[in-house]
Amino acid sequence: MRWLIVMVVALSSVISAGGRVDATVSTHFVEFDQGPPGPLGSVTFLGDSVGIGAGRWAPTLPDQLVARGWGPVRFHAVDGGRTGYPPGWPDYFNAVPLIDDWQAEGWDSDTWIVNLGTNDAGYCGADVACARAAIMKVVDAIGPGHRIWWVKITKFPLQRFQQDTWNAALDQIDVERSDFWSWDWPSEMQSRPDVYASYDNTHLYPDGYRERSRVMADAFTRDLAVGRRTGGDAALPSPTATPMGVVPIDPVRAIDTRTDPPGRVAAGGTVAVDVGGRVPRATTAVAANVAMVDPAGPGFVTAHACGTPPPATATVNALGRTRAAGAIVPLGSNGTLCVTSSVATDLVVDVQAAFVPIATPGATRLTPLTPPSRLVDTRVTGRAPLLTLPLPSGAAMATVNITVTNATAPGFVTAFPCGGDPPLVSNVNVGPGDTNAGAAFVRAGAGGAICVTGSVDADVVVDLTGTMRAGAGLAYVPVAPTRVLDTRDGTGGWSPIHGSGQTLDIGVAPAGAGAVSATLASVQPVGASFMTAAPCGAAATTSNLNVAAGDVVANAVTVAVSGGRLCVTSLAATHTVVDVNGWWIAAA
Repeated sequence: MRWLIVMVVALSSVISAGGRVDATVSTHFVEFDQGPPGPLGSVTFLGDSVGIGAGRWAPTLPDQLVARGWGPVRFHAVDGGRTGYPPGWPDYFNAVPLIDDWQAEGWDSDTWIVNLGTNDAGYCGADVACARAAIMKVVDAIGPGHRIWWVKITKFPLQRFQQDTWNAALDQIDVERSDFWSWDWPSEMQSRPDVYASYDNTHLYPDGYRERSRVMADAFTRDLAVGRRTGGDAALPSPTATPMGVVPIDPVRAIDTRTDPPGRVAAGGTVAVDVGGRVPRATTAVAANVAMVDPAGPGFVTAHACGTPPPATATVNALGRTRAAGAIVPLGSNGTLCVTSSVATDLVVDVQAAFVPIATPGATRLTPLTPPSRLVDTRVTGRAPLLTLPLPSGAAMATVNITVTNATAPGFVTAFPCGGDPPLVSNVNVGPGDTNAGAAFVRAGAGGAICVTGSVDADVVVDLTGTMRAGAGLAYVPVAPTRVLDTRDGTGGWSPIHGSGQTLDIGVAPAGAGAVSATLASVQPVGASFMTAAPCGAAATTSNLNVAAGDVVANAVTVAVSGGRLCVTSLAATHTVVDVNGWWIAAA
């Protein structure tokens, strides 16, 4: 390994709790290795004087990367650092000889962060070809089979043309190569001038470097973290009952512990909800919306048949805020469902549909849409206090996904059969600035339409995922709720994360099934995100779940599958969890 041997200040060795080894830190030079092997893979950082702050001021960029699952991280930054093009500078300033030495020693990380160019840009001036040659000098030295994330530069205003030339070359290479990303640091810096204060529009003060390292780690993870096939599909559970049909009902509130006994649920507590008087006598399961209201902290609830222990799945997740999600929940022998909570919370349960033996009079079957279709988007059509949405001819009920955004105040949105007054139920809860989604089974009302209204002025997006009608269609086969995907531990064959823009192919049902009902969850995405679940091979333009950065959100899906497989796409890198509740088949 090449080391800087001529310095103008003393060097100091540092061993931190983050696991730095062989650390050398000074005003003009920083080099160390940090962290054990992480699930997201190893990282190398190459930087100039701008990069020094990322390794000098804790929490450093390596600290932030290791915390997100990367590692080990090799960090090297030197005042005056260059790409190595053109030749002539001493090797200890140049990246290429260092890369050659490291690879000869056996260090060859999966991914690279390059924060070089401030000095090279001064040589290249307004010559984009020169900038490209300098950048490619490093890219070629790193070699094929690696992914490179290059930070754009900023310079003193009088040298802005150098900055623009260099960054234009980075943009060109970004477009041309699938293994190369450029990060727009100038835009980030300009967006928060109070945070990124600088005396020369290039170097920052310590607090600015700390925040820059945090933002860089998030952006790097967003762009380069990717899931890989690390195992096979999860084993599918056996059916727990014979195929069922669905009886449409008017939505009704079954319990609200804010006013109903037994009152607020304690952490670890279970509430039994009697729905027997609200659904047909033959009902063995219900479609319900379950809400956690003002939970005491982060936690989840699981809805399940009373008399059985809660399965190792979740129906609703909440990080201390009111959240709701739909689910198909089996009933106990006495017509009750139970909700078990990991955290103290109030609970609200609204019943939407009844699942009955397939031969029950009035039972309907599912026809899934491939792909789902958008019924309305008020961001395009304009808001209205009541939305009337006609269903396809003959539909007795619809399965829909409702997304609420741009709310002016806290509130909720309700879907119900047209022709009557809105019932006291909710499908989606939302606060100002939130974008939340909820799935629902909604009976068709007057004119074969469903209606949507809200307690708050907001935009509403409604996507149709399927219709229910008597006769032809698919019957529901219930199963014990089973986790078929969890990228945190490799369940379902994908780990260590669900990458940004990546589609995961998941086995969720037998090959002969036409649709699946499941709970989809996004766990702590690195940025604001949405997810789409669709049959593999279908070009879906809808969404099933919306989530803020760092949040945990779940939503129910009832959606078509292809060969028993479901494809889930995430906008931002996240952990993804899928719990199957049942599937839909052709049945006599």
